[in-house]
Amino acid sequence: MLIRFMVLLSLLTGCGRDDSGPDIQQLSLPAAEDLSKFQNQYFGSILWALTIGLDNNGQVADLRPTGGWDDQGDGGIFTGLLLGSLDCVSGASVLATVLKSISDNKGMIPSHNPLIPTKTITSRDQETGVMFGLVERWRRCPDDRAAIAAAWSKQVAYVDTNNGNIGPTADGAMLSLHWLWGAVGQYFGAGGGGGSKQEFEAGLVTTIAGINAEHSACYPAHTGTLQAIIAAKIGQPISSTTHGLFCLGARGLELGLTDWYCGLGHAADWLASYQPNVWIYKHQRCPNWEGPDAGGDQSPRVDYLDLYELAAEGQH
Repeated sequence: MLIRFMVLLSLLTGCGRDDSGPDIQQLSLPAAEDLSKFQNQYFGSILWALTIGLDNNGQVADLRPTGGWDDQGDGGIFTGLLLGSLDCVSGASVLATVLKSISDNKGMIPSHNPLIPTKTITSRDQETGVMFGLVERWRRCPDDRAAIAAAWSKQVAYVDTNNGNIGPTADGAMLSLHWLWGAVGQYFGAGGGGGSKQEFEAGLVTTIAGINAEHSACYPAHTGTLQAIIAAKIGQPISSTTHGLFCLGARGLELGLTDWYCGLGHAADWLASYQPNVWIYKHQRCPNWEGPDAGGDQSPRVDYLDLYELAAEGQH
């Protein structure tokens, strides 16, 4: 805990760095990889995700061997991730699903639409996945920008009228997410703003360092990776100081998407070793202390799609 506190203090105060020098140089994303040999699997995974991987409401879920869908309580994040992995034509119906879920819930980004009473209503994860999907869609499909901006305006209005919370109750999600959430809103021209980028970056580092030290659940490391990628996609990447500390914390976690972002591994190697239906979404599980979680279910393969699309950067 002391180490985490010192890292946080250092980032927030700028201790030990010269803000006028190269230490705060902003980093972009890794260079595109040639993944042409995986094209057949990529297009096959798209077909799988859009048929087997969507529930009756058009949201990503894993299919039980006996029929019906599981893990619907994370429909928001995984549907957003799928949206960010598809081209303009393939992703049209997924975009419609995401926009409808925001509209149906008066601007809130739900964990599933319609809401499932036994599941969390929303979370930082759902916000992150939908931001990722909409940012990628905005960049890739200009014809959809007006609809995305209109939907995000509803999200901003919801948060503004809900005392700054992303859900109906105060859950603290905005404490670390506020800067990125506001920056995405401004990128869409839909309002928002506020928050501290230094606090956002400090949160990324302390979270992943704590996971590595404590061998706790790894999904927040994946969420943090997505947030860092979103920041880069909208032209406001994290500083090299933060990038270096974040990726130091990522060593040994063996998270494919995070390793790719940090330059700790190649997407091609991860894709070559991919085994469907073992993990629901492998990028959020540390294999050294978290076991396979599919349990016989058919995974939607969104983990394969989003790493391929990010690493290939549209080269297919």
